[in-house]
Amino acid sequence: MPSEAPVIMRFSPINVNRHQPFLPIIKRAGLKPWPKLTQNLRAYCETAWLDSGMPAHVVANWIGHSVKVQNDNYAQVDDHHFDQFNEMQSEKVAHQVAQEARELKKTQEKQCATRRADLPRKPVRAIKKLGPETELNALERSRTSTSITDT
Repeated sequence: MPSEAPVIMRFSPINVNRHQPFLPIIKRAGLKPWPKLTQNLRAYCETAWLDSGMPAHVVANWIGHSVKVQNDNYAQVDDHHFDQFNEMQSEKVAHQVAQEARELKKTQEKQCATRRADLPRKPVRAIKKLGPETELNALERSRTSTSITDT
């Protein structure tokens, strides 16, 4: 659990190199200092703000430099940026593939409908249902007709 006691005992309001005073504080806290400590802290802070969605020009102005200096010296690219990029691209590709599949299906359906419309239509003959008298007449004719052997 962090201590309630302040770690930094003095603060100078003038713009001086704070790297040297921070080294003993970091060592007293039991940590190993990073190389280029102040620049690394600024870079981490700027990258975190940019990742949180803050506009680049606002972050650069707040820190006190231009967006070009920010991009050249402070904004960092980490592994999680590559993961986010790959995830966004895979979602985009999946959406495009699904959209193309829907469009292809619609195109094929239109082509099938066009082909069916272009086919020559055969006239349809109505099927006559024979009435009872017609069936009896046909039966009577078959009984009374002479066979080939009878002649």
